[in-house]
Amino acid sequence: MKRALILGGTGTMGAYLTAHLLENGYSVDAFTMDDVTSDNPNLRYIKKNAKDVAEVKAYLNNGYDAMIDFMHYATVEFKERYDLYLSSVGRYIALSSYRVYDDANKPLTEDCSRLLETSLDEELKASDDYAIAKCRLEDILHASDKKNWTILRPTLVYGPPRINIVTLISNAIMHRALNNKKLLLPVETRYKTSTMIWGGDVAKLILRLIENPDCAGEIYTVGSSETHTWQEIADMYKELIGLEVEWIPNDDFLNVVTGGKISLPAKWILDYDRMFNRSVDNTKILKATGMKQSDLIPLYDGLKLVCGEVMKFAKDKYGNVDWLNEQMDKYIEAHK
Repeated sequence: MKRALILGGTGTMGAYLTAHLLENGYSVDAFTMDDVTSDNPNLRYIKKNAKDVAEVKAYLNNGYDAMIDFMHYATVEFKERYDLYLSSVGRYIALSSYRVYDDANKPLTEDCSRLLETSLDEELKASDDYAIAKCRLEDILHASDKKNWTILRPTLVYGPPRINIVTLISNAIMHRALNNKKLLLPVETRYKTSTMIWGGDVAKLILRLIENPDCAGEIYTVGSSETHTWQEIADMYKELIGLEVEWIPNDDFLNVVTGGKISLPAKWILDYDRMFNRSVDNTKILKATGMKQSDLIPLYDGLKLVCGEVMKFAKDKYGNVDWLNEQMDKYIEAHK
């Protein structure tokens, strides 16, 4: 029996991938911080911190054919573990991000230019911001003398419990919808294009990449070629869960979501991703996996499926007002 180790086995991508691996004859060990158990003899949940390299190392003598790593690391963290992981498993699947790309090319392909090389923002490039750290992760693997890695650059991924709109996720989206309150969004992103992919489709693609030996040493953008503006996506949420939105100036939005203390990461995710018009040419990954664009669930259908699942526990999980929703309430009241 083939063996797989997943770091982040119950997340938006990991939960789907665990199921697909089991269906395809794998024995799976899944690191998670969630309280979950399994009756399946081929699935073991390991409730330990997957960011603790010592905890992971204790399991690496189990002869894993594949290790799928959904963790996000600071560059110094990745440097201390990548060689151990490459040396210990048959194939190492590393999570990068489509956010490494700059805005020079449309649609995105794997050889498009990256922010680390082309951005004129020296402060961004000197940082270890999410997109920059992912660029460095890629470079570290490329420089390795081992080539049993595959790098994934997923676009925005949705699946229980996560749904997305611009930079906001489930807690804000569901709270505003459940309480008939408007969700505040940055107006300059309103007609920018984006692309999202269902976590179940990501899992299918990853499984086929693992099974294809020719995918070792390669990078793949994991996304759908279906593209929508954020306004169109907002319209989908309105139809599916009754969400109303209000578009406000970008600076006002940043003030709201940061509590008046605008952070560079919050600004950079807007300026260097959501303010870009994103679209994906997924030819490379479809060819490598033998899948077609028509095999991927359309965004509206996927959101309908996921929102229905999230809504089952949304009242308990998202019913209470948190600080972000308090900030939105205060802004709306002040601008009546």
